[in-house]
Amino acid sequence: MITIESSMHVPRMRARSVIDFMLTATDERYRAWWPGTHFRMHALNGVQGVGQRICMDELVGDRHLRLVCEVTELAADRITWQFVKVVKLPSWLTLVIVDDGTGATITHTLRAGFPGAAGRLLDPLFRLWFSARFERMMDEHFSTEFPRLAEMLAAPENVAPPSR
Repeated sequence: MITIESSMHVPRMRARSVIDFMLTATDERYRAWWPGTHFRMHALNGVQGVGQRICMDELVGDRHLRLVCEVTELAADRITWQFVKVVKLPSWLTLVIVDDGTGATITHTLRAGFPGAAGRLLDPLFRLWFSARFERMMDEHFSTEFPRLAEMLAAPENVAPPSR
């Protein structure tokens, strides 16, 4: 199994707003998050939550990633997508967001590979895509994108009114 993980504390970030954004993103809001780098993110089916399929289109370094993902795990502080290319692939993206008094710590984990003997045989093929260079580009991307998202979601026009 190949794992690429990045983690950081982001001031003003809240788990609920990140998870809500990920479940309801539109292409317009996704582009506003990081213009010129994020292109498309929208639901592909009528499901919201586990089973929801999304299109995600963005640049990570010099790689243009065009992905279809399906939500496979959802909680108040986490979301996991499994990548799909006709069939579900043995690769996942997980966001875990832990709130604290000043913001939240977000951990972004990409996992790819097969368990057991199949993994020992096939995982080197994944390493061609998930190279050390890609790992560096992903960490740089992560380090820029989530502070930007926190700022965008904290803007007055994106804050939900208090419930009564």
